[in-house]
Amino acid sequence: MRTFSIALSSTINSLTSNELPVFFIAQLQQSIQTAQKGDLITISWQISGPHPNFDQLQLGLSIIYVQAEKIKVTTNKFLLDITVLIEGFSQAFRTPPPNYKLRTVALGGTFDHLHSGHKILLTMAAWLATHKLIVGISDGDLLVNKKFPQRLQSLSERIAAVTTFLKRVSPLKLIIEPVVLKDIYGPTATEPDIQGILVSKETFSGTKAINEKRHEKGLMPLEPYVIDMISPDKINLNEADIQKLKISSTELRKWLDDGGE
Repeated sequence: MRTFSIALSSTINSLTSNELPVFFIAQLQQSIQTAQKGDLITISWQISGPHPNFDQLQLGLSIIYVQAEKIKVTTNKFLLDITVLIEGFSQAFRTPPPNYKLRTVALGGTFDHLHSGHKILLTMAAWLATHKLIVGISDGDLLVNKKFPQRLQSLSERIAAVTTFLKRVSPLKLIIEPVVLKDIYGPTATEPDIQGILVSKETFSGTKAINEKRHEKGLMPLEPYVIDMISPDKINLNEADIQKLKISSTELRKWLDDGGE
């Protein structure tokens, strides 16, 4: 495996205004064109200026990953591994800002053929958690309605992909705990030490059922954080760009089934 490294320096405000340096885009395009299956492209993002808040960071990540997806589509390299690393956070010793109060955060998903949407979700979860990140990975009955099941990665492959990615983007000493999900609740219904849960806009409604279960067991409710990086009223992306982040594992399995590599 070869690794291609690209540096990006910006203020959070300039990036959330949807401005990427021309030279950065050129470097990214060259790296994607050169890279082959199994290679890794890392983007080291140095954020200048004030510490970004939750919404600013997810929007900034969205802009970077959208640019990568645009180039991947034009070069027909849908499965190329591109990862955004945040300088001073990824693989670093981090001092949490004073307002951070979530020692343990949970999230869940199938995480099949890890794509940009997954990577934003996982990076933001690592950003929130100060001690432990619990990642539920669906298996069993939760997979019965998946399309193109013959192209679905095995449980061990999906766990390995999630763990490898999180080790790259997370701060040092963050405990990463993958667990197998057999139902929609997993440890969120019974684990007293979880304080927060990260969900997408589409799965936000499920937090109500989880908190009802916790209430029945005398546990404190989880604080929900919503990833909504593809909402056009929050980010300066056109509809075509928004669709880049809506790429799904189903579409990737279909692409593979049609002969994609």
